[in-house]
Amino acid sequence: MKFQTILLVALIAIASCASAQIDRSKAPAPAPAKEINLGNYEQFTLDNGLKVFVVENHKLPRVSFRLTVDYTPVMEGDDAGYVTMAGDLLKRGTENRTKEQIDEQIDLIGANLNTSSGGMSASCLKQHADDLLKIMSDILLHPSFPEAELEKLRTQQLSALATTKDDPNSMAENVGNVLRFSAQHPYGEVVTEASVKKINAAQCRSFYDAYFKPNISYLAIVGDVNLKEARTWAESYFGAWKKGEVKVAHYPTPKGPEKIRVCLVDKPGAVQSVVMVTYPVELTPGHPDAIKASVMNAILGGDGFSGRLMQNLREDKAYTYGSYSSLHADKLIGDFKAYAQVRNEVTDSAVTEILYEIKRLRDEDVPEDLLKMTINKLSGSFARSLEYPQTVAGFAISKAIYGLPDDYYSSYLQKLEKITPKDIREMAQKYLHPDQAYILVVGSKDAVKDKLTTFSSGGKVEMYDHYGVELKDAKPLPEGLTAQKVIDDFLMAISGQADAKKAVKALDKVQDVTIKMGVSLQGQSFEINTYSKKPGKYAMTLGNENMTIQEQRYDGQRGISKSIQGTKEITGKELEDLKYSSLLMPELQYQKLGFKVELKGSEQIDGKDCYLLEVTDPAGGTEWQYFDAGSHLRKQIVTNRETPMGNITQTTRFDGYQVVDGVKFPFKISQNMGPQSLEMTVTTVKLNSNLPDSTFKVD
Repeated sequence: MKFQTILLVALIAIASCASAQIDRSKAPAPAPAKEINLGNYEQFTLDNGLKVFVVENHKLPRVSFRLTVDYTPVMEGDDAGYVTMAGDLLKRGTENRTKEQIDEQIDLIGANLNTSSGGMSASCLKQHADDLLKIMSDILLHPSFPEAELEKLRTQQLSALATTKDDPNSMAENVGNVLRFSAQHPYGEVVTEASVKKINAAQCRSFYDAYFKPNISYLAIVGDVNLKEARTWAESYFGAWKKGEVKVAHYPTPKGPEKIRVCLVDKPGAVQSVVMVTYPVELTPGHPDAIKASVMNAILGGDGFSGRLMQNLREDKAYTYGSYSSLHADKLIGDFKAYAQVRNEVTDSAVTEILYEIKRLRDEDVPEDLLKMTINKLSGSFARSLEYPQTVAGFAISKAIYGLPDDYYSSYLQKLEKITPKDIREMAQKYLHPDQAYILVVGSKDAVKDKLTTFSSGGKVEMYDHYGVELKDAKPLPEGLTAQKVIDDFLMAISGQADAKKAVKALDKVQDVTIKMGVSLQGQSFEINTYSKKPGKYAMTLGNENMTIQEQRYDGQRGISKSIQGTKEITGKELEDLKYSSLLMPELQYQKLGFKVELKGSEQIDGKDCYLLEVTDPAGGTEWQYFDAGSHLRKQIVTNRETPMGNITQTTRFDGYQVVDGVKFPFKISQNMGPQSLEMTVTTVKLNSNLPDSTFKVD
């Protein structure tokens, strides 16, 4: 027997013994989770109370600084938005530097710097650290809150609000905050155009003076730095920051509804609905339930594609591209949300399935394999986050702010591994309340309201506007009011005539209209010129004094569109739409032209009662027109547009009516479509200027 054979026989024997002792049909038990070494950090406190945390990482010659100011949320009232504005203004000027100088000096050293109402952050190569810290110190200690920069921010904020005003997700977030926390709680305040217009520099300064104090602040220094260097930097650049007493506000704890309340935000013409089940939750960071509750939420919908909501509403039912949930812990009050964006026809079904998945977690233990898979994903995400030294600094600050035990993060994986199906069910029963929730829907009232009544404990669907203001029940339509009467009143209002026939006669004399408007696009000023001529000719140009960017012409038969890419013939559905949108004052002859006009009811817009007409042109295109019940002027038009991004709702609002040659025209026009918004100011209106047909010529 050769030695090779002896060895082979021995190996077979060992393998046989091993196979007799191991059941390979079962997966081996996982090794117990080890306590994590999060990495070291050092800390010290300056004489002014500023707590400093230092995390060394010498892989790259870079350093980063993050200052966190920990104050109780501020109730802003009618001036909601000034706290955020104050934070943005910090880096826009100091007593020693203008915004331009700050930007130039930051760019010169290749650094980045950001400020907010919660502090500031910055990073750079270590060799430029002193230069960066000089700027940070100047911003922190000597902000000037310049009026000119405030006005720029105000303009940007108003533009952003115009964009989000008709965005269903933004509407759901606004109304959801009001429902969960109430408008009397800082988390329930909504920034509006009116509140932004009231903000002034004195308010921003007052906020800074009251809350930016070192004794409630934390500074994290991370990167190619040692403790001695960090201490020198902190004392040199932040030591002069004066401490002071900071007011601590106390707010009533918001409570969820005792029963299911169904709340609807009407988005006329919408083909999809945003659906949300939500309520406030009393869960603070570091609470003994926090980790177990986060795993429960991950199983429901917080884990993306593998969440039960996603598997049910997307994979099984094909109701949506995505459905998720969140369970947010907070020092004051947390919240729960389960949500999706679905087609109108399945809005009620989506609500049913979301409630079903919530109840299933309360009523059934989750399978062991699903729980283990979720824990493994969370463990992996946690481990990957530790690759960044900023994570260690963040953990240190969180422990200080929330009073977490020293081993809260280092024992995280051990706590995850101990979670059982029973724990998940207990968390669901404690934090998931399908029978005490707000069911919030943003969508077409006509399409979904009746379907939602079955979910309401009281059988009522509450109506809200896009800012979370509850709408009063619409006033009954005046007896005898018809769609034609609304049109007649509008024609009399814009013509100044007291009789419908006289109004038609007066307006029929208008043969052509030229309108010039100013608009700002991406920070540049442009002019839009529109030309309309009976019986149905139209032209539009967009440009400035240097060039024409876009041009459109319709001669009554053919249409073209010109741009820097070239000339394009308008055909098909687009041409059919242009045919009817080009009509000059089509209201004068809706019936003759074959339009279908239906009075749909009364609704409120910006607190004013409006009559709603559904207007359908002969080609089947529909728009919803709103007329002020008091002035009879047209307030708004809503329509749906097919775009490369899908069907998008376009809202056009009219304001600032002025009389031109006996006819009223709106001089303020805003238009929102998806993420895009335009604010147009009319500068000139000309009637009957004998526009030549060449204006509309199609080459």
